[in-house]
Amino acid sequence: MPRYIYVYVGKKASTNFGIGMRALTWGWKSNSHGDDVKEAMAELRKPRGMNYLVFARGLRTPNPPEGWPRTPANDPAWAATSLESITLAQITGPLREDTEQLWPDDLYPFRVPLGSPVELPALPAGGLSDEVVLTIRRALLLRGLPVLGAPPIDESDIPDEDTPEDDVVVPDRLLTGLDSLDGIALVLVRREQKRLRREMFGQAKSYTCSLCHRELPVSLLRLAHIKRRTEATTEERLNAANTMAACTLGCDELFERGYLVVDVQGLIHRNTAAPVVTVDLDGALSGLDGKKVLNYDSAAAPFFAAHADRHTRSAASGNPSSTTG
Repeated sequence: MPRYIYVYVGKKASTNFGIGMRALTWGWKSNSHGDDVKEAMAELRKPRGMNYLVFARGLRTPNPPEGWPRTPANDPAWAATSLESITLAQITGPLREDTEQLWPDDLYPFRVPLGSPVELPALPAGGLSDEVVLTIRRALLLRGLPVLGAPPIDESDIPDEDTPEDDVVVPDRLLTGLDSLDGIALVLVRREQKRLRREMFGQAKSYTCSLCHRELPVSLLRLAHIKRRTEATTEERLNAANTMAACTLGCDELFERGYLVVDVQGLIHRNTAAPVVTVDLDGALSGLDGKKVLNYDSAAAPFFAAHADRHTRSAASGNPSSTTG
């Protein structure tokens, strides 16, 4: 069974949180913090299985009492708490010491490497068990120190989002690289993927590919990240502007592997830095060269620019990427 290690991230630590999520790293000033966090630190130093850091942010309560949040655990205000978000990140290695400066305000040399974070945004009052609320309270009072707790949300508490029997679900690239997640985290990611997919396709049975402009059954379209998942922040992964509809008839693979890039006007071009090895591939690229990406706008532009920069650099270096994730 996975173990969940909680950290509360206050407003003053929001910059550090963003840096840590981009670097897939979290750290502390010391590797020993006394009895309050002894068990969590022992698990970080010598993990006995799959572990997750649970970052709680934005604790709120209506009509906070005097002294909040440093009030007793039985204060009714705690039962009415809500959170801006909870972010889960799998811990991918043991606690290690690293003296390279990463965060601007302090060194935090005792660090753990993390997998891609998964965010469960806007948890309302009553959305967390009493046990989890008490763990978050403890983590908050300990000012960023790690404490062990229960799973942040019970998998059985997540409502099913039924898929019509005649709807073929395409394995979207929003899920790329997440095979190692445990059940709860994977359910949360799939739930977020379904939300983004609904946001784009709605109830439509057919939709137009953003690249080739062919109208196709939704079952032949992937919802794809434009900027690579592993290089995007949590906010960027959840941003609908970082997604597009790409057909499984070829467009998704050509874009994913960097054979196609998009310029600042939203026009598609073959990537001249990538080798074209067959006549048939050259023909496929020629058919897309010069088309405009559908629904291209200023919100999507930075994500397409990141994709183009990455694949132009990697192809020029002789190490073309196999995925944009």
